[in-house]
Amino acid sequence: MDLVLEPEIYAPSINDQGVYTDNVPPIRHGIQCPCGARKEKVYESRGQFLSHIKTKAHQKWLDTLNENRMNLYIENIELKETVLQQRLIIAQQERVINNHMKTIAALTEKFIRQETPIENLIDL
Repeated sequence: MDLVLEPEIYAPSINDQGVYTDNVPPIRHGIQCPCGARKEKVYESRGQFLSHIKTKAHQKWLDTLNENRMNLYIENIELKETVLQQRLIIAQQERVINNHMKTIAALTEKFIRQETPIENLIDL
């Protein structure tokens, strides 16, 4: 089995004023930018990525992030709440499944025990 190294997904930095800015991280296994210009494109080197972040499409994406900072923050809070609720639902469903599995095991054992005496009566 081969180990596949995925490219990192780029996330801009936030400066002291709370504004998203480009800060190119070290590129080890490639990097993908979610700006929408070419989401599937993997930039293999720092130079390639530096060229990309200067494009109009990337700059427009960065401007959109900055314009929607508050909406992104609210969306993040809502998503965290959704994840928490889903974890609770999953845990609850796992308990229900475990209880059903125990019930099935107990009923199966009871069913097997009920069949055994009948077979012993035939031996008589």
